[in-house]
Amino acid sequence: MSEVPKISNEALKAATSVASLLPQVAAAAAGASVLGLFAGWRDATAYFSSLGASWFMTALTPSMLIQRAAGLMGLLVLFAFLSIYNLTHGAATAKGLRKYSILLVVAATVLFIVPTLAERWVGKQVVYYCSVAGAFASAISAGLTIGEVVARLVDDELAWGGYHVWLLYLAVSFGLMQAPDRMGYARAQVDGDQKTSSLPKVEVVSGAPEKAWRLVMIAGNQFLLVSLGETPHSHTFRVVDANAISEIRSSLDRP
Repeated sequence: MSEVPKISNEALKAATSVASLLPQVAAAAAGASVLGLFAGWRDATAYFSSLGASWFMTALTPSMLIQRAAGLMGLLVLFAFLSIYNLTHGAATAKGLRKYSILLVVAATVLFIVPTLAERWVGKQVVYYCSVAGAFASAISAGLTIGEVVARLVDDELAWGGYHVWLLYLAVSFGLMQAPDRMGYARAQVDGDQKTSSLPKVEVVSGAPEKAWRLVMIAGNQFLLVSLGETPHSHTFRVVDANAISEIRSSLDRP
């Protein structure tokens, strides 16, 4: 009869160490979800308000809001992790992280402001792409700022001060407030324009035949449709269920 191999003390210690990390990982995941929810809410609020359908916000679930900010949150978390990883290996410093964070904030500000002022000449689509690039730059800057906070705390022996709080405020302000807000607004400007909108056209079973309907979003069994006017104030909306739609055309079917 063979003996059951004994688990070494080292293996038990390793297992205990991993188990002790699980609550911290769960807390970090929960915190990231809350931040993603907030960023998604900012994006959706800017989008639907600019489009003229702010009332549809009540139909959005938390998971839908988090999905809207998945790209930005992914970048923020990735660069926060890379910053901390490089700090622990001596490949980065608080000063270096601060320099690149400031450069990215400046770049994001330029991408947000200049194209918007020149919209008449460059067009709404260029403004949208610049807003996306600016939002990504803001998210990366926020991730680097979080790394700087960690580095400063290490230098200050984990003693929190006003400067640390100020850094966190900047990370939240640019990465979770300004970036998704600008993205949502710019996307609404493109989707709400008859010449640039890529919202898919739909055919409804019954309704005003003289109106061309487009699908804005699906929330559960609710399909938000819009008939685009010349301005956001002249858009017409309908909320129908799946049975009221006979076909949805490709979003590549441009006017």
